[in-house]
Amino acid sequence: MQFSFKKPERLTSRKQINTLFKHGNILFIYPVKAYYIYSKNNSNSSNTVLFSVPKKNIRKAVERNRLKRQMREVYRNNKLLLNEKKHLNIGFIYTESMITSYALIKESLIKIMKNIK
Repeated sequence: MQFSFKKPERLTSRKQINTLFKHGNILFIYPVKAYYIYSKNNSNSSNTVLFSVPKKNIRKAVERNRLKRQMREVYRNNKLLLNEKKHLNIGFIYTESMITSYALIKESLIKIMKNIK
């Protein structure tokens, strides 16, 4: 069950999201930018994650949803790269204006997660 991605792992709080984007550290590995911050008041025992594909870059909702689904899948399969004891809030943002391959997204997310660790 360690490869699941359930509701408590999703970053949904507006307050935490605003704090993440205002005070978080930034990592960029093409085509994904990651904001991360160590959360002191994280009530659950796992990291919380946000995935975003801006409408400004990818106009069609079908394509945006596909990219988010691919990023979630990469995170779900590789989330053990992150230390569960640190309680991170992470926001992954797709920055490219065209759709890239799954392999490139996977490679960049894995590099980002290794750098955050």
